[in-house]
Amino acid sequence: MAIRPNSSRNHTFQRDPHSSSHTSSYNQRNLAETVLQRLIDQRGRNTTFQDFNTIKRLPFEQAFKYIEKNNFRIDNKIYHQLIRSIKKTDRVAIDYLNYFLQNTPTTIKGQCIKNSYFYNSIIGHGKKNINFFPIAKKAFEEAKRNRFANVVTYNGFIDAAGKNGEFREAKVAFEEAKRNRFADVVTYNGFIDAAGKNGKFREAKDAFEEAKGNRFADVVTYNGFIDAAGKNGKFREAKVAFEEAKGNRFANVITYNGFIDAAGKNGEFREAKVAFEEAKGNRFAN
Repeated sequence: MAIRPNSSRNHTFQRDPHSSSHTSSYNQRNLAETVLQRLIDQRGRNTTFQDFNTIKRLPFEQAFKYIEKNNFRIDNKIYHQLIRSIKKTDRVAIDYLNYFLQNTPTTIKGQCIKNSYFYNSIIGHGKKNINFFPIAKKAFEEAKRNRFANVVTYNGFIDAAGKNGEFREAKVAFEEAKRNRFADVVTYNGFIDAAGKNGKFREAKDAFEEAKGNRFADVVTYNGFIDAAGKNGKFREAKVAFEEAKGNRFANVITYNGFIDAAGKNGEFREAKVAFEEAKGNRFAN
């Protein structure tokens, strides 16, 4: 079964004169199309644990060339890893992701391909820059429609939205995650970070207090809230959280660094100096 790309854009990689002969039929074709065709064909030999670890360390184009050179079969696990391995942040990378989202079959030979791992792999790219956020949102909405959204899906989307200045999207997803019982400590931490980055301190504080009430607060929660408070000119809130973190044994080197940074940003040099000396005494200074 041949796969036809939906887009007229045909991104190719040039033929390597030293490449093995069995790769030649793919050299002038859309790389994303080729990867998907190999998944559908299910030809080649299985990878070992060591082979998969090698593939994990390579960026997309190099990973595929390695697979071709060794005639490995692209199975579910490798396919999802290839999607995650797209490192570039240019138009070509976005086209790859759009192609995979639009053309990947739901199932191949009885195996579900478009599953949680698939959607989460695409959503993860939304953290790179604002140009990737639309594809992350499409994947997020499709995952929900197809009932493949899980806690990792929500956490990844909230993080992507926060990093790209899409706070409203982050908040909608956060509230939805709570309603659907997909919220965990990472969900709260991600939302607090998103709120802090986007100047929404009240929402960050509400989520922080809610996390504590639901026993979802951990060292990352405190560190994230201290950072949010410092960035938004709320030094008193940062100090209260810092003292609370120490009292609850949630303070680590990042807690001290974050509080010292918050104090510095808000002109509280004496507080920064006291925390610095305390960090040295507790062997938290680096």
